[in-house]
Amino acid sequence: MGKKTWGLILSLALVFGTWTGALAAPAKDSWTVYLYICGSDLESKAKAATGDMTEIISAPLPENVKVLMQTGGSTVWHNNMVKNNVIGRFVHTGASGNIVQVDQQPDAVMSNPATLAEFLAYGKQNFPAEHNAFIFWDHGGGSVAGAMVDERAQGKAMTLKEMQNAFDAVYPSGKGQKLLTS
Repeated sequence: MGKKTWGLILSLALVFGTWTGALAAPAKDSWTVYLYICGSDLESKAKAATGDMTEIISAPLPENVKVLMQTGGSTVWHNNMVKNNVIGRFVHTGASGNIVQVDQQPDAVMSNPATLAEFLAYGKQNFPAEHNAFIFWDHGGGSVAGAMVDERAQGKAMTLKEMQNAFDAVYPSGKGQKLLTS
């Protein structure tokens, strides 16, 4: 396994541990892990998103966990599943290798907070769960430069404030539903 895969596994272990006090999700609680994959030049030049998606879908999941992925933001994808001119949504559940495209939207800029909010709303409506976790996949520049550098949008990144606004639009603060982010 690559370093990024181990990082994802450790992130998920920490997420599950934060909720349960253990390193595994309890069998009775449902989980949706959102994975927002802005491919950028990491995919077009290095096939990194494809590699990480392949590793993720090769892992068997407990029945109570779903991984919902949204793809976009790259001029080239190095797999037969993801297209570079649309927003793709995929879900990985249960058995190793089980991934299904569940939605396709017109092309959109992944660094646009409205694109993020639409993904969050889609997941909340179509894959409700007792616990939700969120992972951004792309370049990150922290509080200075933001993240989600869609290479088709002249390098524009989403600021932390824009990210917060997108989350607040779908998961308003103080409304009882928690969303963990990484």
